[in-house]
Amino acid sequence: MEPEGGLEQPIARAPVASPAAPLGSTGAPTRRRRRRLLYVGGALLSLLILLAALGELLLPGMAAQRAREALGRYGHVEAVSVQASPALELLLGEAQSVSVRAGALSASPAQLIALEQEASGVDSGLIRSPALTLPLPAPLSGTVTLREVTLSKRGAQLEADGRLGASDVHATLPAGAALERIGVLEGEPEISGSAGLPGVRIAGGLVLSAEGGRIVGTPVGIPLASLARITLLADPRVYFESLGAREAEGAVSISVRARALH
Repeated sequence: MEPEGGLEQPIARAPVASPAAPLGSTGAPTRRRRRRLLYVGGALLSLLILLAALGELLLPGMAAQRAREALGRYGHVEAVSVQASPALELLLGEAQSVSVRAGALSASPAQLIALEQEASGVDSGLIRSPALTLPLPAPLSGTVTLREVTLSKRGAQLEADGRLGASDVHATLPAGAALERIGVLEGEPEISGSAGLPGVRIAGGLVLSAEGGRIVGTPVGIPLASLARITLLADPRVYFESLGAREAEGAVSISVRARALH
C-alpha cells in the first residue's frame, strides 16, 4: 500500500559497528613502559654498585694520601693505613681508624692539636714515631725530644706517651744555671737544676702536672716558690686531664691524657 501523496518513506538502517580492537592491544604500551623503566632502573643500580666498588678500592688510598701529606709537614711518614666501612664515609671525613708509622717528627703542641681537629671524624687514631721534638713552652727557650712516642685517640679521648731523659732537653739557660736531671716526684715528672755563682749554688726543681685543663709547673725546693703556678701549656681546643710519670731504664716515661673539645 503506497503512502498518501505518493511519497516514499526512507527505510531505517541499523548503525554499523566499528571493527573490534584486537584483544590485549590496550595493555601493550603499558608493558613496554614497564620494560623501559625496569631497564633504566637496572642500569642505575648497576652504576651505583660500580661506583660503590670503585669507592671501596680508591677512597682509602686517597684518604691515606691526605693523611700522609698532613703529617708530612712535620717529618717523614713511612706508612699510613685507613679503615672505613663503607668507604663512602670517607667522603664525609669519617673513618673507623687511621694508623700512621712515622720517622722523627718535629711539631708544636698547637700543630698537633690542629691535626687532631682535622681528624675529628676518625673514631680511632694512632701515630707511632721514634722521636718527637717539641719547643719548650715560654718563658723557657729550647726544645725537648720525646722518644718512642705513641699518640692515640678514641673519639674525643687523647693520649700521648713517650720517654724522656736529661739529654733530651736542650734549653737555653741563664749563665750559671744548669739542668741536672729528669725525675719523678709522687707520680709526676720533675725537672731538677741549680743556679748561682761558683761556691754559692741554689738547687730547685719544677714539677709538671695537669690542673684545671692546663699543664702547669710548680717550683719545688725554693722557699715560698711552691706557692706559685706557672702555666706551661693551655689550649681552648683541649682539656688536659692528667700528666703522669714513672722511672723507666734510666729515663722517665711520660703519659699525658686529655679530652678534645670539639
